Amino acid sequence: MSKRERKLTLAFDCDDVLVDTSTVLLTEYNRIYSTTVPLEDFYADDYWQAASPEQAMRRVDRILRSGLLADIMPSDETIEYIYRLHRLGHELHVVTGRQSYQEAETVAMLEKYFSGIFSTVEHTNMYASGNNRHLRRTKGAVCRDLGAHVLVDDHLFHGEDVLRSGVEGVVVYGDNPWNQAEQMPKNMVRCVGMRAVYEEIQHAATR
Repeated sequence: MSKRERKLTLAFDCDDVLVDTSTVLLTEYNRIYSTTVPLEDFYADDYWQAASPEQAMRRVDRILRSGLLADIMPSDETIEYIYRLHRLGHELHVVTGRQSYQEAETVAMLEKYFSGIFSTVEHTNMYASGNNRHLRRTKGAVCRDLGAHVLVDDHLFHGEDVLRSGVEGVVVYGDNPWNQAEQMPKNMVRCVGMRAVYEEIQHAATR
């Protein structure tokens, strides 16, 4: 690393950043419940054609507890560039909206494909409900506590929250229906592919 480059603290979302999960989850949901929810409605307010948001959350919770996501593999490109960032001396963390009951499968996947790479794995319990609502944390608060310079996330909502919390920059990952915007906020950029993320982070390290 050259003298001009900073060593950054980086936060990476897990689902649809490190591993592609939305299509897998939605396909299983439609299969089990005989629904026809399209990918465009993954974050829509129609509750995935359920009778109520509570029913939709119970359905998804049941699928997630089955361990459906445990066997999803990251792409070769993702593995390569995450390792490159680590070798450059950046400090990497996972900040995921997954719930705490998914921790074992999350950690197992990270150990299998990214052994020794991530300093911490933070589950923010974004969709925790009932008696577990107290477990919810915002990614903005978690990134602030970690001292993160950059968040890499597939959702604009989290990116905007993180910027409000004082994080320097956000990389919006992928080209998904839920992360489109006519104009990105200041200090937010879009990258399609992990190589582009790597290049953007290296650019940020020289600012």
